[in-house]
Parts: sequence; structure tokens; C-alpha cells
Amino acid sequence: MDNRPNSRIHFVVHEALRPPGAYAQWAQARGHELSYSRVYEGDGLPAPDHFDWLIVMGWPQSPTTTTAECPHFVLSFNPQQ
Repeated sequence: MDNRPNSRIHFVVHEALRPPGAYAQWAQARGHELSYSRVYEGDGLPAPDHFDWLIVMGWPQSPTTTTAECPHFVLSFNPQQ
């Protein structure tokens, strides 16, 4: 029996086409608590003490991508409430 405490895992999702998929399935199968910031919908980010793991999903941004193209890049860590 696994006696380790479950972790709070927060996913930052940049685009609807790039969901956590297998990562979320893995975490759920192990009883971890999941939360999400869907920044493409304007979701904010939780305070750092609200998660144990932070998984940032990717997208094909490049070093030349601007905040005009992706305004959600300027988010900061603030409680969502």
C-alpha cells in the first residue's frame, strides 16, 4: 500500500489543442489533486502555495513570439480569488 500523501498538481495550459492528456491521466490514477489555468481563456495563476507540482504545457512559441500575439504571456502568480 502506498502511504505517500497525494500531491496538488497544477497545469498551465496555453492552448485548447494542447491539453494535459496522459499527464492528467497518470496523476488521476495515482490520486493526485488536479487544477488548471487555461491562460488562453484568461484564467489567472494560483499562488505558489496552492500547488506542489507545476506542469506548464507547451505550444510552438518561439523567441520572437510577442505579447501582442499571445497576451497571456504576461500573467503573474496571483491567487485566482
